[in-house]
Parts: sequence; C-alpha cells; structure tokens
Amino acid sequence: MASWLAGPARGAHVIRIGALVLLLGWAAMDQLHFYWASEADNLSALERAALLNPNDSSVQIRLAHAETLAGNREASLAALQRAASINPGNFAQQEAFARGLIEAGKTQEAYGLYEKILARWPRNVDALVNYGLLAGRLGHGEEAVDSWQRAIEIDPGQAQPQLYLAQALDQRGEPQAAARHYRAYLQIVAAHQQDHRGESETVIAALIKVADADATANHSNDALTGYNAAIRFAQQANSKALESLGLAHRADFNEKQGNAGAAAKDYQQALRIDVSLSDPLGTGTDWLNYGQFLRRQNQPERLVFACFLQAEKLARATPGDALKAISSARAESEIRVGNQAPTVRRATGAFLDQAMALPTTAFSQTR
Repeated sequence: MASWLAGPARGAHVIRIGALVLLLGWAAMDQLHFYWASEADNLSALERAALLNPNDSSVQIRLAHAETLAGNREASLAALQRAASINPGNFAQQEAFARGLIEAGKTQEAYGLYEKILARWPRNVDALVNYGLLAGRLGHGEEAVDSWQRAIEIDPGQAQPQLYLAQALDQRGEPQAAARHYRAYLQIVAAHQQDHRGESETVIAALIKVADADATANHSNDALTGYNAAIRFAQQANSKALESLGLAHRADFNEKQGNAGAAAKDYQQALRIDVSLSDPLGTGTDWLNYGQFLRRQNQPERLVFACFLQAEKLARATPGDALKAISSARAESEIRVGNQAPTVRRATGAFLDQAMALPTTAFSQTR
C-alpha cells in the first residue's frame, strides 16, 4: 500500500495532492487562529479565533476582556463561563468566572461557584476570603466567620481575612475577640506598608477599635496610646471625619478616667472639625454627646439644651433611631430648663458659643 501511494498511479497522485491541500488548509487555519487569538483587545479578531477553536479557554478569557472593554458585560460573562467549563481544573479560570459573577451582581451564583471551587481547592486563601464575603452578603454570618478563620489558619499573614473576621466579631458583640484580629491586621500592615498604601482610613478605624477594647479591659495606657495614634494618623492622612471620631472616643475615655477637662477639650475640638464635614447626622450626634457630657459635669442646663437643639436641627433631615434619641433628649432638657427655653431657642447660637468656650478649668469644680 505504501509503495502504491508513492508510485505513479493517477489515484495515488490524487490522494497525495488531496492530503497536501488538507495539511496546508489545517496549517492555514492554525495560523489564522494564532493571529486572531494574539489580537488581545481586538474583539472581532478574538470572536473569529473563538469560532475556529471554541475549546481554547485562553481565547475565551481574552475575549471576555475585550467584551468588557467594549461594554458588553453579558457577553464577557458568557465567555468567562465557557472558559471555566472548558478547563474545570484551572483555578484561575474558575475564579475569573466567579469574579465576573460578582461584578455582574449575581451573588448567589458566585456563592455556589465558590462552594465548588473550595471543594476542589479547600486551602486556597483567596477563595476562602471571597466565599466569606459572599456568605456575609447572603446573611450566612457563621459561614463567613468560619471561612475567614480557615483562611487565617492556613496563612495568618494575610491582612484581609484578619480584618474581615475582626469586623464580623465586632458586629457580633465580641469586642475583645475582634481586637485580637484588628491587632493582627495592624501588625501585618505595619510590616508591609507598601502593599497597603490605600488603607489609611481602615487602619485608623482599626486603631480606634483596638483602643476601645483596651479601654474596656482597663488597659488605660494602651488605650490612650491607641487613641493618640489614631488621631495623629488621621491628621497625617487629612481624614477629618476619622480625626473627629478619634477625638470623640478619646473624650469618652478621658471622662471615664476622671479627666473631664481633657474630655471637654476633645469634644470641642471634634465639633470644630465637624463644621468642615458634610455629615449633618454625625455632627448632630456629636452635639448630643457633648450636651450629655455637659449635664454629667453639672454645667448649666441652658447650655445642655442649646446643644440638643442644635443636634435636633442637624439630624432632622435623617429620620431614624438617632433622631428619635436626640428629640427625646431635647424634650427632657426643655422641661428641665423651664422658662429659659424660649430665650435659648431665640439665641441658640450664642449659647452654643458659650458651651464651646468653656475652659478646662470650668470642669474642675461642681456646679
């Protein structure tokens, strides 16, 4: 047979020519596929490459990217799904599809896919972190906590699971447990500052949380050090809102430590910062806290009432529990202040100025 194919017979010649044409055709098709597949952002070229070889998952990934650039999100997601189905053993392509589902707002589908990913790659920290986030969004709090704890057991040097676990435990009412993970997060950030340059506000918030936990545990020196660090970093980052928050927390701490003068100074400084913020409810809450502080320190009720009037004025545009608490405090104070209430209402600004001008020495004696 081989000698016949190589011989001069016409049939053998036809077969040889046909085989050559077929080989050349395959080569040409392969060259076309390679050319079109190499056009990374050329949507039409990538579409043609995908038609020539629909089982090339790498082409599907590049096609998904090109579809995203073109604004075709559904087409991009479909390409990611095809890539994932072609190559189920490729973690990167499975996670790319999962991330595509998240970006498309398909939380439940992404959650289900991460379950499958973790069944195959149970020790992948990135998958555990993302699965925890999705579980949290879907109301599966215990699953989220468990997932982040597993991630930390595998790699305790990962900052994000430490932070997410701390936040979850804090929301669950476990501040001391949360503080341990906030501390771990802060230590990781301090050791790898270049990798966390955009997290200054998260770092400041974590410092305040740790300081609060230290204050609750009567670790006074550590608490004060933490509040001071948070306020200093907020100033360096020009984060006025967090500077104000740090001052308010330090004020509460100072009062509990018996240093009412320092507490008053912190409250006043926080309120001065609030003027530059676009947060009427937050500012209103700070006025409420300052008014309550003034009452605890036996300052004139007319000053307390003025603070509550200002708090209610600011919070009025945001109905909710905070406004109810402020209005209740204002109503009680109005009864206490008695016939001075109309005067304070007419000249609230002047009374607020008096409250803000109280020196630290005003808190060294009972009134």
